[in-house]
Amino acid sequence: MTAPETARGVRRWWEEHSELDALVAVVVEALGRGEIAPAVRGLEALAAALETHFGIEESAYFPMVERLSPEHGTAVHAAQLSHRLLRKSLEDLRSLIEGGDLAATRSGLDVLLERFHAHEVEEAKLIARLEELSTS
Repeated sequence: MTAPETARGVRRWWEEHSELDALVAVVVEALGRGEIAPAVRGLEALAAALETHFGIEESAYFPMVERLSPEHGTAVHAAQLSHRLLRKSLEDLRSLIEGGDLAATRSGLDVLLERFHAHEVEEAKLIARLEELSTS
């Protein structure tokens, strides 16, 4: 893969994170209004988008990073662990939201968002390092 191709892939990876942020906002706003049905639909859209996003990272981006920059293998493995934790948080949140308990759902969403934010921060660091490599 050439440096420009790598740079395009890294930019697309970052754009996917912005799209996920918009879906999170839908869930947050629906819960803030106390509207379970829109929150459920928003959560399902978020879960589907996250699964697609994780699938692309796990099948394309992570192997690319490990191939082009093996010294970042630890960061890739940490991101894979983060994916498992986020999937578990989504499962927990689905259970809470289906039960209709808004307070517990909001707490569960906070856990998911904290994990997602930490995941994004770590991936942003990795993306920045990869962008440096692709431009040097």
